[in-house]
Amino acid sequence: MASVDVAIITAMSDNTVTWVDGEIISAEVNDDTIRRLPGSEHIHTAPIAGNATFFLAIEHSGAPSVDNEGLGAAPVDQAEFANQVVGNDLNAPKIVFDDQGRVIKMSARYHP
Repeated sequence: MASVDVAIITAMSDNTVTWVDGEIISAEVNDDTIRRLPGSEHIHTAPIAGNATFFLAIEHSGAPSVDNEGLGAAPVDQAEFANQVVGNDLNAPKIVFDDQGRVIKMSARYHP
């Protein structure tokens, strides 16, 4: 299964994540903004693998921590990740899946 580059997380439990596909749009202020794609075909739910990893773009110290794609590189547990991304369109993470369609990595987007 292909990864999802821009996922706006609407719900997250211990076992599943639900999102709306999004797209990055250049903005005049704060670099970029995220827009939800309309239509039910852009709403998805997937299981979360037991060994999934989660990354935020801000360290506990408040310093940015990103990879070369501008995605989070600070490892956190699933609960902390969910607390930061559910309902926060600007953090729209990238989701990576294993060959069985389970989420194995989620990296939140950095937004100043």
